[in-house]
Amino acid sequence: MRRRQLLANLVGVTGAEVLRAPDQASTAPAGSLNRSLVASAGTTARPVSAQAVQSSLAAARSLFQGCRYSDLARMLPEVIAAAHTSCDAAIGEQHEILAALLADAYSLASELRNRLHDDALACRLTCMCQFVLG
Repeated sequence: MRRRQLLANLVGVTGAEVLRAPDQASTAPAGSLNRSLVASAGTTARPVSAQAVQSSLAAARSLFQGCRYSDLARMLPEVIAAAHTSCDAAIGEQHEILAALLADAYSLASELRNRLHDDALACRLTCMCQFVLG
């Protein structure tokens, strides 16, 4: 239970960092990701199956590989929120599967931020990924 609370608190801290206003050098996709995360920060996603999270994550990865960063920036907050909610609601093997998918979502967010030259946030997202797996 304390691990879930710590994870929720870290998500809030990381979310706050992701939500910070983009600086003058940021690109449009970076600003879009920040705005999308602000919009989704107050909402709660419903738990979904691991297959649904995996499917959404595959679609997000496809956007990344196709260099469609603006589309990915709009999609990724919903994927992360769904993965978090689903992971928190799951038990046993399903929890482990969803935790791995959540870590993958953070990894993708980190790759996107790295691609958009926001190395500090990319590093924090990588730490979140490692925490989820640890």
